[in-house]
Amino acid sequence: MKAGGRRPLYGRVPRRLGAALCAGVVLMPVPARGQIPPPSLPPTLSILAVPADAPARVILPAVRALEVKVATNSLAAQGTGPATVSVTTDLGVAPGRATFSLAEVPPDITMEFDLPNGTIRVDGRAVGAFTPVAPLTDNLRFPIDVAVRRGRKVVSAHRDITLLLPTVIVPGFSNELRSGPNPLVVQRFARYGYTAAQPATLFWFSFQSHTIGIEEGAQALAAFVRRAVLPGTYAAKINVVGYSAGAVFARWNIQYDVDGWSGLVNRFVMIAAPNEGALLPYIGEHVPSFIPFVQVARSPLARAICPVFPFWRESAADPWSVPPDGGNATLAALNARPMPPEVRLYSLYGNNDPARTGGPQTAARLTGLLPGAAVDYGPGDGIVLTASALGLPINGSPGVPAVAERAVRVDVGRVYHTHVLEAAVPQAAAALQDRFETAAEAAGTAPTVSPPP
Repeated sequence: MKAGGRRPLYGRVPRRLGAALCAGVVLMPVPARGQIPPPSLPPTLSILAVPADAPARVILPAVRALEVKVATNSLAAQGTGPATVSVTTDLGVAPGRATFSLAEVPPDITMEFDLPNGTIRVDGRAVGAFTPVAPLTDNLRFPIDVAVRRGRKVVSAHRDITLLLPTVIVPGFSNELRSGPNPLVVQRFARYGYTAAQPATLFWFSFQSHTIGIEEGAQALAAFVRRAVLPGTYAAKINVVGYSAGAVFARWNIQYDVDGWSGLVNRFVMIAAPNEGALLPYIGEHVPSFIPFVQVARSPLARAICPVFPFWRESAADPWSVPPDGGNATLAALNARPMPPEVRLYSLYGNNDPARTGGPQTAARLTGLLPGAAVDYGPGDGIVLTASALGLPINGSPGVPAVAERAVRVDVGRVYHTHVLEAAVPQAAAALQDRFETAAEAAGTAPTVSPPP
C-alpha cells in the first residue's frame, strides 16, 4: 500500500487494535503484589582471582567494598616461610599501591577494597590506601593487580573490575499479567553483565496498567526506586529504561523533578515511547465494546497517551485538527517542560514504512467520523509513530523539543511495538555502557562530563 493511503477504518483497524492489545497482554511482567523484593546487598563481594596471563573482566553492582581472593596454594605447598604481597589498583586520583609481608602463606589471600574509605585490608588490618571513591554517578571500571613473592617464586593475579549503575526497567501496558520480569529481556541484558538476581544491577518495576494513570504511575515508580533500588547500592545516580507508557512515567519524574529525579538519572533510554501519544487509544474509545481488549484502550493510562498532535479531519477538504472529543492536556503539559541537561537521553524506536508490506502498520490520521472513518498510516511500530517516539512535529504540531533536540536516535528496525523492548536490548545496553567514570571522577575531583548533544 502506498504511504499515506487510506483504508475503511471499521472492521479493519478494530481487528488490528484487538490483536495489538492481545499481543501486548502476554509480553510484560509481574503485578505490584509480586514485585521483586527490596534488595539487601552484602557489604562485600568475593571475587575469584585468575593468573595475570589470563585476565578476566568482572561485572558487579555498585557496591561499597570488594573482596579479592588470590590463590596462593602453590606457594603454601612448598613449605613454611614469609612472603611479600604487592597490590596495585587504579582507583582515585592516583594509583593506589600497597606492599606488606606475611609470616606464613595461606592457601589463599583475601583483600578487601573499601571504596568510601579508600582502604585495603587483609584479615581486618589496613595494609594500603587509595583515594576514597564517592558514591558512583556513572559506571566505573578499574584494574586490580596482585603479586605474591616467596623467594624466587611469584603468584600473580589480575582483575578488570566493572561496577555498573543500577538500571531500572519500566515496562508498558499489561505488564502485570506476567508472573515475573520478561525472561527474554532479562536474559538478553545478562549478556552485557546485568542481572536481576541479588545483588542486582537490573530492577524491574511493575504496575497495574489497567487502573493507573500517568501521575500515579510515576509516583509509584519513584517510590519503588526509593524503596527497592537506592538502599542497596553505592550509587548516587541510576539509569532508566522506559518502554512504551513506562517511558512516560520516567519522563514525568525527570521533567517534574519528582523525588529529585532531575539529578538522580544519568541515562534515560526511551524505547517505543509515545511521547506525542498514539492513535489506537482514541480509536478504542470509538469502536464497539465487543471488540477484544477494547477495555484496555479505555483505561486511564490509555487515555493519558491519546495524541497531542492534529490527527483528524471531517473531510478531505478540511485541515488536520484535534477532534472535539480529543486533546490531551496532561501529556501536552509534560511535553512543554524542559529536560534537565544532565540527563543523557536516548530514543530507540521501531520503524516500518507503511509502503512496505509485511511490517507493522501504524495509524497516523483519520478522515471522517468513527467507526466509519478512513485511516492514513505512517512510519512506526504498529502503535507508536516514529515521529511520536522522536518528538518530531506531526501534522503541524510543535513536537517535543526536549526530546527531539536532545535524544540520540536509534532505529531498531521493522519490529512490532510489543516486541521492541526485546529487540532493542543490545542497543539499550550499548547506551547504558557508553562511558565509564575516570579515576578522578570516581574520587569526586573532576567535573561531570556533559551529555551528548
